[in-house]
Amino acid sequence: MENNSEKLSGQSVEVGIVTREIILDELQKSEKSISGLQKALKERGYNYHRLVLTGYLNALVDLGILAEKEIKPSRIYSIRENPQKDIYYFLGEAIRTFNDEEAGDVCLITLSFLFNRPIFMREIEKCGVDLPRNYRKSKSPKRDEYLKNLDNDGIKIPPTNMLVEPTFNNKDTLFKALKIIISYSYDITRYSSQDADYFQRTLEEMQ
Repeated sequence: MENNSEKLSGQSVEVGIVTREIILDELQKSEKSISGLQKALKERGYNYHRLVLTGYLNALVDLGILAEKEIKPSRIYSIRENPQKDIYYFLGEAIRTFNDEEAGDVCLITLSFLFNRPIFMREIEKCGVDLPRNYRKSKSPKRDEYLKNLDNDGIKIPPTNMLVEPTFNNKDTLFKALKIIISYSYDITRYSSQDADYFQRTLEEMQ
């Protein structure tokens, strides 16, 4: 599956990691209008159609990464100073310690385990990692219920966004991700053993 393809689906745009980092790099320098950003990206060799770029920017606003304001006749985009630090943020921080190639799959496995349900692709995007490579589309009859619950929590998911499930589980990576998430909230080092092999031995005993 190609993660950084330019794909429009209604108002849903999957923001690839490469595209996002390029946009954020430009906006780190200064806030920009769509035209200004389009010009800056073109100078770097990235020629995005205005509609595609607008879709990317709107998606990043929805994800809480960018802020937008209107200075007529333009809309100005900038990096949000205090991004919302929710479970998606902390999971993304944890997942980025993994190999990039498996980050999306680890993210899907962990979210599915934590939430006990299939996961929308937009939720994985909120974690700031590439989309998973190993998944199956979910046909859950509770799709509308999931959308409603997320919307009530202020998480906007496009109605047509894909709902997916992991095709495999990996206890080792799952537990590693959960441990890192916990460590962001609590200093667990003072309670920890120096036995580096303890965790792996425990996993093997569980299998």
